[in-house]
Amino acid sequence: MSKTESVEMDFRDPAQHSLTQLRRYEARVQSLGDIPAYDLLAATDQLVLHGSIHAPLALKKLRRLAGHSEAMVAHVRALERVWGLVQRIPRFAELRGDAGLVEKLYETEGFVFLEGRAHREKLIIVFTTIFNNFQVSNLVLYGLLHSYGVSVLFLKDTSYYHFLRGVKGLGNDLITTADGIERLARSNGISDLFITGYSSGGYASLYMSYLIKCRRYLGFSLLSDLSEQSDIKSSQFFKQELRSEVSPEMLVDLRRIASDRVDGVPRRIYFGKRFPRDVSHALHLAGLNDFELVGLPSGHATIAHLMNENRFEDCLRWLLFGE
Repeated sequence: MSKTESVEMDFRDPAQHSLTQLRRYEARVQSLGDIPAYDLLAATDQLVLHGSIHAPLALKKLRRLAGHSEAMVAHVRALERVWGLVQRIPRFAELRGDAGLVEKLYETEGFVFLEGRAHREKLIIVFTTIFNNFQVSNLVLYGLLHSYGVSVLFLKDTSYYHFLRGVKGLGNDLITTADGIERLARSNGISDLFITGYSSGGYASLYMSYLIKCRRYLGFSLLSDLSEQSDIKSSQFFKQELRSEVSPEMLVDLRRIASDRVDGVPRRIYFGKRFPRDVSHALHLAGLNDFELVGLPSGHATIAHLMNENRFEDCLRWLLFGE
């Protein structure tokens, strides 16, 4: 495919996190007029996931709108549980008030390295999604990780390439990005690497766990096989026409790599049993040494499900401390 024939690579969606999106939803819920039910639901979902100071107002309006609808009331309660988690994050209001930090975390490409204090030597590498989040905003996730005192490296790619053409400032594919990550770690005296990825960041994150020496890996709702001969359905966001623009080395069956490179690294993967594609990609890894597959009674949104069950922080502690 020639450059002039290339498909549009930049992903754009109303649910993609940005400061502009956040401010738009905040202004919407603060308006005095009536808000259509669909708009209020979308705004409340997003403001809770962003950790916005206006989330309580949105929840109040949505609760009033829900009335006696069992489905709507259940959805409001689920959002309130996520909001409760946000409220428990130590010093989150302080982090949210740091304009420079917030701007960095909402950037849509490149990487953000944030040094830890209590456990500076531990670095968690986060492969964010095409929506520029980890279901919750990068700020909310950083708040949780910051409370553990670890260093954090957010990797960004909101193109359709799913990190297969690298990360701006680190490398132009996964292999050179791995080199860039290791250089960054060495230059900052970091010895222990941990990797996590969700959804569109999942495949690259699992692949990366074989390209660099990491302690543990944690994945959510991921793809495991992008090889040409795969009979497992891929993501709707990874378009078929991208294949000619990505190095063949990036489009592989990760089961084959895992079988060839038994390294003793514990890897845990959560998937929603109500989302057939994720089930297929997770079970494709069944039986491999050091892999733990955890099926949840959910769809693709495994992060939200774990938060609602008050289990997401347990996942992070397992990743970082093996607890």
